[in-house]
Amino acid sequence: MNTVNPTPNTPSYPVDQSSETTTTPTDGTTKPSFGGADMDPFTLIMMLQEERVGLLDGQVKSQSERMQGINTEIKDYGKTITMVNDKSSKLKEGDSKVTLTDQEVAELKSKGVKVEGNEVSKDQLNSFAETLKQKRDGLNNDSQMEMIRLQGLINKQQQAYQLMTNIQKKEHDTIMATINKIN
Repeated sequence: MNTVNPTPNTPSYPVDQSSETTTTPTDGTTKPSFGGADMDPFTLIMMLQEERVGLLDGQVKSQSERMQGINTEIKDYGKTITMVNDKSSKLKEGDSKVTLTDQEVAELKSKGVKVEGNEVSKDQLNSFAETLKQKRDGLNNDSQMEMIRLQGLINKQQQAYQLMTNIQKKEHDTIMATINKIN
């Protein structure tokens, strides 16, 4: 594998030997070869661009799935906050504590809330709700950053599709110009 370094100040990139080989047709000219297949420059460019579009499609899909996961987590935190607030509102005037089920305690612990025992006071419930809200707010911030990243990927994807369209138009125009010269 060789490296290509066009100027001293640019990084070098590995180049696969199989993509830079050329074949010599009987007329003495050379044609680019990619993966052992002879092709014209437009086809070579389109193949490379299609590969790039495919990679971007995969990144957009992955980023979308990441966003869905964060959104699901945010909803889950919202449900837990609602559960804590409901428990707090069910405390009557004279009651000092409420009993949480083992499942509720496990749910709170799974979200990073420190719960000791099943008997909790209104102040503890308020503290739990505040902790959960802070964690949810952190997820909302993460979600916003991930959305910005997704928008950037979609912009790159649209540019890649536009470039493919431009290449196809240029190839069509070149072919039409050649046909018009023949006629």
